[in-house]
Amino acid sequence: MLKVAGFDVINLGRDIPLKQIAQAVADNNAVAVGTSALMTSTMVNQKASRRS
Repeated sequence: MLKVAGFDVINLGRDIPLKQIAQAVADNNAVAVGTSALMTSTMVNQKASRRS
């Protein structure tokens, strides 16, 4: 949906370390970051990763 709206979307894949996400943000001058949690156990780990 974002691509159709004219945004450049970079898909880093799955199970990406937080440092790699931060590096991709810096390398691409990102204005927004989106992550996905399709399972309850994933949501818990996303929250914990923000503190790393």
